Amino acid sequence: MAHEVEIRPTPLHTRTAAANRYNEWRQWAGFTYPARCGGLAAECNAVQETVGLADVSPLAKYRVSGPESAAYLSRLTTRDFEMAPEPRVTQALWCDDRGAARGIAHVLRLAETEFLIVSETRDLPWLLDAKYGFDVDVEDVSEQLAGIALVGPAANTVARAAGLEAAARLAAGETGRGEARGVTLIAARREGGLRIEIFVPPEDAVPVWDWLERAGRPSGLLPVGFDALDLLRIESGEPAPMRDFVPAHLTDNDAFSVTPFALGLGRLLDLDRAHFNGRRALLPLKNVAPRRELRRLVVEGQGDSAHAPVRVGPREAGFTVSAAWSPRLSATAALAWLEPAVLDLKDRLAVLQTRREGLRRVDRYVGARLA
Repeated sequence: MAHEVEIRPTPLHTRTAAANRYNEWRQWAGFTYPARCGGLAAECNAVQETVGLADVSPLAKYRVSGPESAAYLSRLTTRDFEMAPEPRVTQALWCDDRGAARGIAHVLRLAETEFLIVSETRDLPWLLDAKYGFDVDVEDVSEQLAGIALVGPAANTVARAAGLEAAARLAAGETGRGEARGVTLIAARREGGLRIEIFVPPEDAVPVWDWLERAGRPSGLLPVGFDALDLLRIESGEPAPMRDFVPAHLTDNDAFSVTPFALGLGRLLDLDRAHFNGRRALLPLKNVAPRRELRRLVVEGQGDSAHAPVRVGPREAGFTVSAAWSPRLSATAALAWLEPAVLDLKDRLAVLQTRREGLRRVDRYVGARLA
């Protein structure tokens, strides 16, 4: 018998359903989510030129608090939170003892001894086990916080026009919390400054969405769906669990486990500091090429290029994972696992692409290049 997974609505389902003109849906972390709202090209233009409004409630949220919170996170993850300034948003990974990636997160420092982990990876048992010996509390608050994201160059302008000054005043990489129009919120502005995330109690999510939507109309704000958010992620080269890699705790096959180096996330490793989980296993790998590396590709044409073989001449040299048509590139953007030997070939790659011609499916290899 097939395993049935419950698919739930987010606290903003009434608003995203109203915006979902095409009535196309995706599943994101067990939640139903609009694929597109106003069309992929229009949504991509909004997040690049003006501002997009997105529901990010499906993300897992874990609150870490207590006198030794910074020490706990420094031991759990690949970053040093004992030296990190506050308030700050820090991207981090956590690994198993073999150095294989279990999760990727943005960690919001809300106070000296309080943090919020925001991630697509659900790994509460590991986080609870890791707190042994630390004076710290770890709580899953995913159901207690809905999430809204403003994405694009006008994000700051819209947040201020909506009266959410606690979010609008943040510089890139900063986080904070406050109260606006009677609503308690946590806000974070990611590095780069083009994405502001706002977390509020579920009962306040719809009013905050409405404030932002009204305030954003003069700026050309558009609600955006999963496809546009995912394309933005692919184009920036950010790997997603269960789409681009299998987290170490979700596979029994070591061949499917990958290190941060293979994911292209070596920049998130503070290897020169004191011990963190997986550091001992990662140190010898610092100057060793992984068996395969995750890289960005630009694939010619419009068709299904996901989970497809990548060739150099007649030889298979890897495979794609996430792939999506990019209106900005007028090509397909993809992430692919490639052998290190082909990384210097740049534009001599080919990807198997599936297209529909009438009622017939046609598979052919098309040109591809490293982005």
